[in-house]
Amino acid sequence: IWTLLGTPPSPELVADIKETVLKGRDIKDIHDLVVHDYGPGKVMASVHAEVPSDCNIVDIHETVDGIEEDIAKRLGINLVIHIDPIIDDGSEYSRINKFISECALKTDERISIHDLKMSEDEDGINLVFDLAIPSGTDEKEQERIICELNKKIKEGDPRFNTAIKVDYIY
Repeated sequence: IWTLLGTPPSPELVADIKETVLKGRDIKDIHDLVVHDYGPGKVMASVHAEVPSDCNIVDIHETVDGIEEDIAKRLGINLVIHIDPIIDDGSEYSRINKFISECALKTDERISIHDLKMSEDEDGINLVFDLAIPSGTDEKEQERIICELNKKIKEGDPRFNTAIKVDYIY
């Protein structure tokens, strides 16, 4: 049997990596997990780990190093963890982030948002974020999801203007 490059990882491997990363101190969630299999002994992976924006950078670096070492020893995978700081302090930013996340879940329980950036100008409050959609979602369905999500967000506050970047969940 020939294995082609680009073969998706097994659900068990994805679950193992996710579970291992989420056990790390201060790691609240993950997204953008990508596994590249270049043949025996040549598997690389990357993942974004969400951590509180006020955590100690030295401590989180130690945590991430430990997780990367564990994955390398147990699974033979060279994992790189990217840190995404998350603000969850009751501020307007965290309130809006939570609101958009809830809108996403109400639109389609398979999707989620991350990497929210906000700015305000004379046209309103600009919300730029990544929308994680299952890979294989066809263009028509993707457009429907984005349209419905935008509608829910605008209903929450007509000042909201969105710029959405689609990320695929592999």
